[in-house]
Amino acid sequence: NSNWIRKRDQWRKEYESTVRMIRFLKREVRQWPTYDARTTLGALQDRAMDLMAYREAIGIGLKATAYPYV
Repeated sequence: NSNWIRKRDQWRKEYESTVRMIRFLKREVRQWPTYDARTTLGALQDRAMDLMAYREAIGIGLKATAYPYV
């Protein structure tokens, strides 16, 4: 279970940084809609969706390796 907890903690850090960059780029695209900013924003949004799918797998792993509640 500790491996899954470590993976969850790593996931949280990566997801937080991805969301911060998405928020920053959304502001940038509203002010200066350049092709590079829009492309990077789309790639980061795709990455966030991939991370959410991975989070589901982490959740399954955590449940599978959890100690039974007594």
